[in-house]
Amino acid sequence: MLNWRSFLALVAIVIVSATIFYSQYLSGKIAADERQKVALWVSASKAILSNPGMDLTLPNLIRNGDFELPLTTNDWTISANHAGSGITTGLSQSGAASLHVTASSGGTTLASSIWQAACPGQRAASRHPGCR
Repeated sequence: MLNWRSFLALVAIVIVSATIFYSQYLSGKIAADERQKVALWVSASKAILSNPGMDLTLPNLIRNGDFELPLTTNDWTISANHAGSGITTGLSQSGAASLHVTASSGGTTLASSIWQAACPGQRAASRHPGCR
C-alpha cells in the first residue's frame, strides 16, 4: 500500500522524467532548425561569392518610406487619433525628413494607427488603390 509520501515521490519522479525527455526533444528540434538556417546562410553566401556582379539591392516595400514626399492618402492612412502626426525635417536617420508620430490615444487596429498597404506581395485582385 502506498502512503502519501511514496505517492508524492512517485509523482516527482514522473515530473522530472517528463521534463528531461521533453527538454531532449525540444533541444533536438531547435538544433535541427538551427542547422537548416546555417545551411541556408551558407547557400546564400556561396551564391553571392560566386556571382560578384549580383545585384543585392532589396526592394523597398514601403512607398515614401523615407518621408521625402508629403503624406498622401494614396501612400499613408492616418487615423483620427494620429491627426497631429506629420513629416518633420528636425530629425532624420538618413535623408532630410522623418515621420513625427503624435497620438491622442493608444491604438491596436488599423482604425487607430498610421499604416499603408504593402502591395508587392498582394494578389492583383486585392491590391490597395494606392498600389502602383
